[in-house]
Amino acid sequence: MKALVSRAVVLSAVLLAFPAWAQDVELEETSLPSSLASTVETIFPQCWYCTYLDVHTFDVTWPQEGEIDHEQAAWSAVYYFGSQMYDAGSSISQATFNSRLANVNWEELPPEIRSSVAPGDTSWTASESSWWYMTAPDYCEYGYFYVLVFHDARKVVTVEMNKAHEC
Repeated sequence: MKALVSRAVVLSAVLLAFPAWAQDVELEETSLPSSLASTVETIFPQCWYCTYLDVHTFDVTWPQEGEIDHEQAAWSAVYYFGSQMYDAGSSISQATFNSRLANVNWEELPPEIRSSVAPGDTSWTASESSWWYMTAPDYCEYGYFYVLVFHDARKVVTVEMNKAHEC
């Protein structure tokens, strides 16, 4: 009986961690276009403090038509990865997303995402989620998770980057 109760508690915690509507937008991962994969590989060493860069592309399979809610799509991406470090994030402007990546010398990535995943779709929205923790005295690790939703093309792109340096 104790095992059943503890399983129910764990299941409840998992269900509370992700909003009930998280599956209102269903995603199907697609392979990265070759030009985007090449850009990701090329730009990674340009960031001095970066330890990780991962980009994924998705088709929106549900709803099959109509508006895509950014927050629901972002939660679906978080749920897809089973991440406990990120949430749907805060809404950021297109310019802010471009600036954040330019700050780590990855200014080539935003235009490459747009041109290879959703050419001509200017209706995209972005969100950012992050975490950080101290791993040693005066040394911290940081993680950033961006979700881009291309509303007209019905595509979602995630960009995850981790950094480590003095804090």
